[in-house]
Amino acid sequence: MRAESPCIDSIARDGIRFEQTISQAPYTSASHASILTGKNPYNHGIRGIIGYKLSNKVTTLAEILRAHNYQTGAVVGSDALNSRYGLDKGFDLYDETFAPGSRSCWILGLRRTGKEVTDQALGWLKNRKNKPFFLFLHYFDAHDEISDLKKVEVQQERRRKPAVLRQWLGARFFSLGVKKYYRRLVSSKKQYGIRYQLEKVSRIDHQIGRLLDFLKKQELYDQTYLIVLSDHGDSFWEHGERSHREYLYDTTIKIPFILKGPSEFKGKTVSFLTRAVDVYPTVLELLGIAADKVDGVGLIRVIKDKTQKKLHAYSETRHEISPDKFDELRSNLISLRTAEWKLILDRLNKRRQLYDLVNDPKERKNVWFKKRDIAAEMEAELLDLMGDSDSLDENYMSPEELKSVEEALKRLGYL
Repeated sequence: MRAESPCIDSIARDGIRFEQTISQAPYTSASHASILTGKNPYNHGIRGIIGYKLSNKVTTLAEILRAHNYQTGAVVGSDALNSRYGLDKGFDLYDETFAPGSRSCWILGLRRTGKEVTDQALGWLKNRKNKPFFLFLHYFDAHDEISDLKKVEVQQERRRKPAVLRQWLGARFFSLGVKKYYRRLVSSKKQYGIRYQLEKVSRIDHQIGRLLDFLKKQELYDQTYLIVLSDHGDSFWEHGERSHREYLYDTTIKIPFILKGPSEFKGKTVSFLTRAVDVYPTVLELLGIAADKVDGVGLIRVIKDKTQKKLHAYSETRHEISPDKFDELRSNLISLRTAEWKLILDRLNKRRQLYDLVNDPKERKNVWFKKRDIAAEMEAELLDLMGDSDSLDENYMSPEELKSVEEALKRLGYL
């Protein structure tokens, strides 16, 4: 099964498709912060789904581009990316209109459809000034869709079950291929499952097509760099995880990434490891703007220089004990991934996992006990990479912001 995505496919044909891109966090706010700043979470400051804001010391892509006379706009699809996280820095417009009861409030929680996002974006483009522009669009359609509060309560109850036991059972249950379970996964009638999500991706593709049509009619398509990527993936009970944010397996941190850039790379496929943090320096590299020190690298240079493809990717996530105790952690995971190996470390209980991605791409067999030399080397590199990150002067939300974000995340089914 795969989504029908002719518009996204056309961008890939005109640009570069990156096959091995890793997100720095499997949830919206921290991952987008890495995309928009070029920094890992321990450097940009958003270390959890709630309570943290973007560090005041960090410069966003929008700030850099606005300083270089670009008009900057953003239209977000849900309150999971609201400005209280500080990600609106540098945007002339940060459209997050989710007033309860308005047409923008979609089903449950503060969200809106891709059509509404595109409508707002096209309106902004039509009325923009005659100067270069940077437009960021956030589509939420392919996210979990929860149609009533009862489903939220069921989801929260599932999260309270012991994580290790659920992970063990989930991996084995998924591998059984039970017919009833498989039918539920592929059903498009229920608001959860692989086929349901693929249909949502196709809806997003249609909206991207509307954007492409506008750019072509305005004779802007050939002059515009386009980037299509996700902030994270979703699980369907792989490793015992229903959705995302809980673990650091490739099911949720491996993401699609397409760049329509220089014509010399038209139709190119890149198979070496790349990261979400590479987006920021790559955009500035394309525009000829000097970048400040970041954790990512400009990928155009890397593509041309065949000796610089040994990149490694850092990721992290923290998970609360329960929705009512989000400030008490059940797990605090960090990982280091290369093209061949992934090490996952839980900083709370020191549990370690090592996966041979060449022979075990689905990460089913923890080989930490058999490959301790490789694990030790990667762990030393991982901890050295983070440095004294816990001493970062993090920018925390005010009590008012915290309450507002908590209410929004509960309505979206996160807490």
